[in-house]
Amino acid sequence: MRSRWIATALGLALLAFTVDGALAGKRKPAARQLSVVPLSATSPITNTGALKICVAGFAEGDYVKVSIPWIGRPTSHTNLTYEHLADAAGGFCFASPPDWTEIDLQDGTYSIETQWGKSGTGGIHRGPSTTFTVMAN
Repeated sequence: MRSRWIATALGLALLAFTVDGALAGKRKPAARQLSVVPLSATSPITNTGALKICVAGFAEGDYVKVSIPWIGRPTSHTNLTYEHLADAAGGFCFASPPDWTEIDLQDGTYSIETQWGKSGTGGIHRGPSTTFTVMAN
């Protein structure tokens, strides 16, 4: 009787380990995130005082498009757009603006937005967004 109980306990332990191990590969990925540093800046923003923008929580190889306000005011502006593939860690970082331009925005709060898609699927989805504030010079 005791040996049957031990065998049953060992069998259940092995089953639990196997199920947990099988589920480990199917766990939900980290939430997609977008961050910007600093959260406020004085216009114009040049590449020496660039915004550092990072995305995370994507799958390796996901196509990610980041749109950053470039010239204008909060209600009407053009965007700089960056397109990258997520790396093995699920993200990437970059500085904006590039050295060939500056961000010239009037006072106010602006949104940085993302879109993303899986390679080869053709579908584009709205991704995370964040805001930053532009102050008078």
